Amino acid sequence: MREPEFREFYRNEASTAGTDSGIKEPVHNIAASTTPEEKIDAAYASQTGDLRDELLERILENRPAFFEQLIIDLLVTMGYGGNHKNAAAQFGRSGDGSVDAIINVDRFGLDRICVQAKRYAPANQVGRPNVNGFVGRLVGLGASKGIFVTTSTFSQPAQLPVVFGQTGSVGRIGRSDRSLRIGVT
Repeated sequence: MREPEFREFYRNEASTAGTDSGIKEPVHNIAASTTPEEKIDAAYASQTGDLRDELLERILENRPAFFEQLIIDLLVTMGYGGNHKNAAAQFGRSGDGSVDAIINVDRFGLDRICVQAKRYAPANQVGRPNVNGFVGRLVGLGASKGIFVTTSTFSQPAQLPVVFGQTGSVGRIGRSDRSLRIGVT
């Protein structure tokens, strides 16, 4: 670096590097003492959270019928109902308060899972009356398994265990349920 012009050019390049490069700065400040694995985990968690938020935003921009079909497709893709034709049938219409879909776990339709999907804004919780209404429909259909999925959360009363018949149960999947890691893996 003997030439003064080159030194000046080099300093200017170094001082402006990263300002307009299009590279996002990390959302979380990571301490210098963290291990590379911890940095990767933090970056993964940040990217996963951003993706989850973007997916939710896109789902909420669509009609409730879109969310209902998305859940049916997701459950079939996860292996419920196998990969055979008519593994899942949309049962009701959006807004009818009924079961949205019935997924056949076996080819004969002897074991079925009823699905209720509610596309609610994040501030609107699913309440116990919604869950009780779903259970009532399950009983009316003679079903013993149900999954209630929402883009929102469940109120405290709606989270209480639901048991009906001898072996009936209802699984609940809400926005805050991270243990299932559905959709974003």
